[in-house]
Amino acid sequence: DIMDVNARFESLETNPALNQVMAPNEPVALITMSADINNNQSFMNMCIPYISVEKYIDKFVIQYRNQSSPTVSSENKKNIESDISDVKVDACVELGTTNIKIKDFINLNIGDCIKLNTKVGETLDLCIEGEPHYKVSPGKIGKKIGAQIVEIYSKDVDNHE
Repeated sequence: DIMDVNARFESLETNPALNQVMAPNEPVALITMSADINNNQSFMNMCIPYISVEKYIDKFVIQYRNQSSPTVSSENKKNIESDISDVKVDACVELGTTNIKIKDFINLNIGDCIKLNTKVGETLDLCIEGEPHYKVSPGKIGKKIGAQIVEIYSKDVDNHE
């Protein structure tokens, strides 16, 4: 054990903007825990000012700083994939952008055309949750507008095994 702690609940602040008890640039120890309450599992963060643990810092060793395992078992990976496979995400294809004057915006009518920054036949970005992940070509699927994936971005996306 590193130190004995006697904890008690005093209050709960749900708006972190209202709960500032130290300078914004003050170093802190951030502890993330998994909490299981009434079969609902979630994470809890505890933020402790450095000055509160400074006298105990020499008792910390590497094994206490990070107890999480760097590897995930294949069973855990399958469980996670199963849990998130039905989660819906926002997907959007943007045809293009432009800048217009407010007077032109106010006077827009049905049938008006707006020149965009993209060219006909040019690939477009398919964004997932606001981040571009694919290049697509617009088209038609039955009676609906569709998009065919022509390129996959590899940035910030782990390869699926």
